[in-house]
Amino acid sequence: MKNERFERYIYMGVTAILVLIAAVFVVFLFLERNAVFAFLGKVRFVLAPVIYGAVLAFLMSPVYNWCYNTVVYVHDDDKKKEDEEKKIAPKKRFKSESFGNFLGKAVGTVISLAFLIVVVVSLSSMIIPQLYSSIVGIINMMPVYFQNGLLYKIAQFQHIVTSCLAGIDHEAGMLYAHLCIADAGTFQTALVDQK
Repeated sequence: MKNERFERYIYMGVTAILVLIAAVFVVFLFLERNAVFAFLGKVRFVLAPVIYGAVLAFLMSPVYNWCYNTVVYVHDDDKKKEDEEKKIAPKKRFKSESFGNFLGKAVGTVISLAFLIVVVVSLSSMIIPQLYSSIVGIINMMPVYFQNGLLYKIAQFQHIVTSCLAGIDHEAGMLYAHLCIADAGTFQTALVDQK
């Protein structure tokens, strides 16, 4: 037996509880967003092959469908418009429906994969030469990068030595500081001369 007097209050109570649960969930998402993003990153990593496969299947479906329809059905351009208006199914090429479906699926799959390979190879042929020239440029500039880094470290060393020994009043400490700076400066000058 259904009690309709309290049905409205039950619905309101269930709605209020669901709203509270949703609010707690949203607060949890904001407070633990690093953990949530880490979890979503792991889920994305695990589902990446499925996602890539679904995207490729979606992109290749027009090629597959066109090949399948071309192999399985007979197409007369004159009759095609009439058949579409009358909602008549197109005529099949093969008497055996299972052989026609098998052949259509096989041809559609092979041509779709060949089309995908052509697209990947053409994109790779555009990217690889640019990537090669970038890598060669980086390799050719590597000595300059190392030399600039070494000069920067020498300058840092000079600054550290002068700041550490600036508070020493006796002459031995200052003499040592000047000798270190002079040696580093000589080394720096030798590096610059090699350029």
